[in-house]
Amino acid sequence: MRRGAVNWEPPFPEGEDERSMELHKAAIKEELKKKSPDKDKIKARMMLTFADRRRLTNQKTPLLDIMNEYPALFCYDEVQ
Repeated sequence: MRRGAVNWEPPFPEGEDERSMELHKAAIKEELKKKSPDKDKIKARMMLTFADRRRLTNQKTPLLDIMNEYPALFCYDEVQ
């Protein structure tokens, strides 16, 4: 693997798979619905789903689809 490869895809974290990614995404969405979402919980799950988000990016998934899958990615705390 070359450094800085554009299509680099990291493996899922140990113990994680497609099913757990779906559960993390659902938990993120539920947390964001709360009046006062727990930013630490969201951040932890976003870190666990990095490999899945990277896969979506490499597949050239439309931005609106990514936004629907990972709404927290477009929150101020994730962008800064």
